[in-house]
Amino acid sequence: MSRKAKRPAHCNVVSVAPGRRKLWRFNVSARGKATLAQEFTELPEENMPAKVVVKGWGDLWQPRLNIAWLSSDRVFLRVVEFPASEPEELRTMIELQMEKLSPLPLSQTVWSMELLPKAADGDGAMQPVLLIIAARQDVGRHLGQLEQTGYLADRLELPELHQLFAAHKPDDGVWFLPREVGEGAATVLIAWWYGGTLRNLAAVNLTAAANWEHELKDQLAQVAWAGEMEGWHKQDPHFHLLGDTAAADAWKPVLERVTGEPVTVDEPLPISQLASLAAGKAAAGESKSNLIPEDLLDRYRQKFIDGVWMRGLGAVVMCYLFGILIYFGLLEMLKHQRNDLNNQVYALSGAYTNALMAKARISVLQEQIALKFAALESLRAASEKLPAGMVMTDFSFSQGRRVTLRGTVPAADITKVTTYNEALADITVEERKLFKSVSPPAIGSGTAGDMTWNFSVELDSPEI
Repeated sequence: MSRKAKRPAHCNVVSVAPGRRKLWRFNVSARGKATLAQEFTELPEENMPAKVVVKGWGDLWQPRLNIAWLSSDRVFLRVVEFPASEPEELRTMIELQMEKLSPLPLSQTVWSMELLPKAADGDGAMQPVLLIIAARQDVGRHLGQLEQTGYLADRLELPELHQLFAAHKPDDGVWFLPREVGEGAATVLIAWWYGGTLRNLAAVNLTAAANWEHELKDQLAQVAWAGEMEGWHKQDPHFHLLGDTAAADAWKPVLERVTGEPVTVDEPLPISQLASLAAGKAAAGESKSNLIPEDLLDRYRQKFIDGVWMRGLGAVVMCYLFGILIYFGLLEMLKHQRNDLNNQVYALSGAYTNALMAKARISVLQEQIALKFAALESLRAASEKLPAGMVMTDFSFSQGRRVTLRGTVPAADITKVTTYNEALADITVEERKLFKSVSPPAIGSGTAGDMTWNFSVELDSPEI
């Protein structure tokens, strides 16, 4: 049974026969036209090219259709007529009659159908249908062999049907499509066209070459008699042979002896053109017959979904691992940079320590120099402001800021001490006061009528 699907962007067609395995890959346009992209004529026995046949993420938005061919000697073909109706209703009617139409028990068969053009001499009330019936075991074995090579088919078709429909001409007649299968055995597909439609189609399996004429005569007689009974065989047909030069040499004399009529030889389509025709029809939705069981299609579809999920999960895991590798790589790089910085710091630590020590020594020296200049500046200022009659007996400098002055003064000039004290408080250097504070003078009694005095001053800044 067929399933409606999105129009494919790519289409593969595989033909598997003893000693001959071929694969064609087609690109499908938006209008359904198939263009050959690749052709593989010598495929290995084990696997097909995975990049061509195996579906992946890309098939979610650019679907790929895998078509496989089944030989006509494994199927039963029958043309029947049913009341014209919608395809789904027609399928239901066929299912109700399948037990009568199938040569095998229904549980052991796989079937599909192909709608045929209506007869020109009919009233249009009946719809001719081509039934394609195959043994489920044969279909499963064939698909299993393809599955082992990595090819999961979406459609299973008969290439001979495409050949017959492509070679048919408007006139009535009988077309023979022979194919030898070895050891004298052969299969002949015989199609009877009358009134612009296919009236009978049968795949005749012939035994030894000596029996070909007898078996073909019986087959033709049975179909002709059935056609007369059904009313469509009204005149002698013209006979056509579809075959190349070798087939014409082998089969034309046999068929002419069987029919008693001249046989026209028609050149069949090359197998590559036949594959292109099959791909184009399948992509455009013109081919309805598909012998793959629905349960097997569901299994293939689920396998594809599982494969996509697993590939997606694998991609996520790979990205995660790649991210971890990048993280550890960056971490190692940062560690290396840190070690380089530590080495540089270690190399510079000695020079840095020496620089700190030199800076400390310079600071001490600068402070000592500043203190010396401060002491000298204080002594100069104290000497310049000392009034006449006063004597400075002691000048001491302590704690880097404090200066203590001591001396004597005649008792009659005791007021000069206060004047001297106030004068020191107003001394400025470069528009800044030299002394931050000046303590009041302390006056005491001395000897020989002199008085003693002392007071202390605090420098505003040692740098001054």
